[in-house]
Amino acid sequence: MNMGSHGIVRFALSAFAGLSFWQCERTVVFAPKVPDSAHFRDFHLGTYSTKYDEDKEIEGTIFQTTLSFDLKKESGGWLWHRKLDTLIARGYHKLSMPHELERKVDLDFHMDASMIPIRINGYDSLKAVLGRIQQKEEFKKVLLQSSDTAHYRAEWRDWWRMNNALPKGVKLEAKKALPVTELNKSLETVKVDSARFDGPRPRLKRTCLDFTLYYHRTDSLALLVEQFFFSGTQNRKYRKYSWKPTVVQGFLQYSVERSTGLPCFQSKTEMADITLEYKPEKAEAPIHLYRYEEDIYE
Repeated sequence: MNMGSHGIVRFALSAFAGLSFWQCERTVVFAPKVPDSAHFRDFHLGTYSTKYDEDKEIEGTIFQTTLSFDLKKESGGWLWHRKLDTLIARGYHKLSMPHELERKVDLDFHMDASMIPIRINGYDSLKAVLGRIQQKEEFKKVLLQSSDTAHYRAEWRDWWRMNNALPKGVKLEAKKALPVTELNKSLETVKVDSARFDGPRPRLKRTCLDFTLYYHRTDSLALLVEQFFFSGTQNRKYRKYSWKPTVVQGFLQYSVERSTGLPCFQSKTEMADITLEYKPEKAEAPIHLYRYEEDIYE
């Protein structure tokens, strides 16, 4: 799957908006039974891009990764083993984005009976590597924060909590809101503003249930701003500009297999608008920032 980042976010959003065409049921009851073992592959795409004013979208960093997963029951819980098959990356941050670099290592996730990770073997902090990369201190700070081992484990616990967030044993109606209060009490790295059950959808010959979690963050996507500076020679003149923190709007789409509750698909979309400012010349440059990631499980 070789797809340039030009227009990729708009493609993803249009595909997301068209999910309703796939739905054949308005209501379902979700009562999954996780098998004792399972094997599948994950096709991951990550892309980052920016847009200056009304100009064309500017390609940032692109990742294409293939992973293999094995799930099996172990005493009182589950073992989820992950190994890298292939990793292709290009762009400014291809060697310095922690949540992409960590895909290179084989991992064992030891999970409890509810499939929440209690121990992760194989991952160590990337701080030693990232600390040697020549970057501005504010950008390095963001990279090092996201490479922290404790934070990484918390993100994975939240990933599974959200994957398991669809209510079980009750009637679910497509396009209806889902409760988020109890979910937010357990989340450690993000808080959900609202959620919606999108409905059933076939994915790679599997019957899956889609739902979306909406959230926001309050920062300026420093790493995306940096990759804008270095995505083209013509943009480097903006490095002397400053910007103010802004609200980053995001949504997570989860899709789980109806019969097992195991993942079918997951995507993350984040968008923000900022204004770069150079006060000595009273100059401004409006920038649109995009991040899109997806995982297709086969």
